Amino acid sequence: MRFYNLRDGMPYLGDEGRDVIIARGIITGEHFPLVGPPTSIGNLYLGPIYFYLMAPFLGLFNFEPLGPAIFVALTSIATIGLLYFLVKEMFKSQLAAVFTALFYAISPLAVEFSRWPWNPNVMPFFATLFFYSLWQTLEKKREHWILLTGVSIALMLQSHYMGLASIPILFVALLIKRPVIKEKTFWLSAIILFLALMSPLLVFDLRHNFLNTRGFWQIVSERERGGFSLLDIFSRERDRIRQIFGDFTTLGERSLANNLLLGLSSVSWIILARQKRRWWLVLIWLFIGALFLSLYQGPFYRHYLEFLLPVCSIFLGGILALLFAQKWWGQGLAILCLLGLSGLFLYQSKIIVTRKLVPGVESTKEIVRFIGTQAGGQPFNFSLLAKNNYDTAYRYFFELWKFPAEYNSVTKQLFVVCEGEELCKPQGNAKWEIAVFDAAYNGKIELVSQWEFLNYFRVFQFKPKT
Repeated sequence: MRFYNLRDGMPYLGDEGRDVIIARGIITGEHFPLVGPPTSIGNLYLGPIYFYLMAPFLGLFNFEPLGPAIFVALTSIATIGLLYFLVKEMFKSQLAAVFTALFYAISPLAVEFSRWPWNPNVMPFFATLFFYSLWQTLEKKREHWILLTGVSIALMLQSHYMGLASIPILFVALLIKRPVIKEKTFWLSAIILFLALMSPLLVFDLRHNFLNTRGFWQIVSERERGGFSLLDIFSRERDRIRQIFGDFTTLGERSLANNLLLGLSSVSWIILARQKRRWWLVLIWLFIGALFLSLYQGPFYRHYLEFLLPVCSIFLGGILALLFAQKWWGQGLAILCLLGLSGLFLYQSKIIVTRKLVPGVESTKEIVRFIGTQAGGQPFNFSLLAKNNYDTAYRYFFELWKFPAEYNSVTKQLFVVCEGEELCKPQGNAKWEIAVFDAAYNGKIELVSQWEFLNYFRVFQFKPKT
């Protein structure tokens, strides 16, 4: 489900194009970044770890964007395995471990994110690693595991800034458990490892007048001006929990089935956590994580919830195993739930893994090859008109295949690609690349050719009037 039809089914847009351009620069030695992708919450940048991790896979697959997609899919598969071992050890139940791993393996949301080479989509693995190492440290008294906790927090933060939720989760867990620290060197080393992994971002901040620090402070200041209401925060926390379970199961955030499933699961877990204290950390992961997310009031997207995906499968797997441990009525109900959820998950996941995305890697490559051929080996300018894409998706292949696309000077021909626009009028368009080309020839340009591809793309070629 993570590899089938991956080449045609993986998203490939401007963000993915930008990432492979940077990763290729690492491999060729042209540029070694100290900063990662920009975020959607203010003037903030992530750390560069994702670029460092995906670059070897890009090189291994001969600079095909499929390489980073393989990397993300492998981290998702590793998450399935890690969840199995975590739940088996935590709950002393192989059945709970099997159900948990199964639900994460076939959840449509987990499947969709696992086939998308994008930095937030590796967060579920690092979140599970963080949780597992914290469990080993606090419950198993294996203090050397705190080293992995420090590493996993840094990796989460560099996947997406919603990884900041790991810090309050850590503090609440330490406050409740209050571990006796015998080997202080492990804890100190964990802090040093965390700082070392975050150091490229610190160097970037020092070199750019604390750009990230000022961006973060601006977000905090705006939050303070917006006021503070406990009622609003807890209301948003409820919505976040409903949203992640609704998306994970595809039942829908506000559906009756999702609310019943979530309500019964939460009550059962709270009761179990009182009886079996080794279950308490799961509740902290879900409720403190969702509470942290509720502090954010800006536009909210599904990928912000990715660090909570594993805990959804733990909740469902644990409850199903509990039902199987009951008498015939519990086992019958568990079988019905298992068949119902599995059937729903597989049906929705089949749609995801069999679809062909346009625009995607192959369609973008087709357009780039066509433009390179039509340019006749001569330099050309390029512009993209699209609602949900930008030109780095195309620029990567222009650079990779050494087509003479120019971005800093005006040439004698301009190619414009329109994606899915019902009304596409490139001539006279205010887009920078088009406007500069038009101005360079005092508005005396003409459309010499146009083509259509896949009922989605239109390609226009402009030249100066002769």
